Amino acid sequence: MNVFSIIVLSTLSWSNPEIDTTHIHSEVQLECQIEENLIDTLISTGKQLLGTPYKYAGNTEKGIDCSGLLQYMFKSQGGEVARTSRGLAQLGHKIDLEQVTKGDLIFFKGRNVNSNSIGHVAYVIEGSGKEVLLLHATSRGVVVDKLHESSYYKKRILFAKRLAYEEIFDLL
Repeated sequence: MNVFSIIVLSTLSWSNPEIDTTHIHSEVQLECQIEENLIDTLISTGKQLLGTPYKYAGNTEKGIDCSGLLQYMFKSQGGEVARTSRGLAQLGHKIDLEQVTKGDLIFFKGRNVNSNSIGHVAYVIEGSGKEVLLLHATSRGVVVDKLHESSYYKKRILFAKRLAYEEIFDLL
């Protein structure tokens, strides 16, 4: 059920007390809980790869790159996502960096700070806004970094995306 449907049905219930929206609210809560559990599972799967060495175009426990890490995490739960950071940037919708929270993606420039091309992607595992923990595969391997403490990544931020998990996974 989308947000528009909920608003319409909620409005109808205000003008017509005979319509019971209790089941609608509980369905929305269930969807949110399922998504929250899925995100926690994705994070847990990704953290199991901490220390895995970086390998360009890699997507296994033997070596992995940033988009390979995300593909690995999502595939572990039956989700199919693009294999490249540019492909991953096609998912979801853009959000302000201040809105970023667990489960969002942040996209970065690559090594050339003067380019506006997507060169890296990271998964937000904790925090909000600019003070988030990122799970990503870097030249140091799979690591967790604090965005606000990383001058390298702070100056390379391009944008953030909020994923539509219901489009990637069959949540209900």
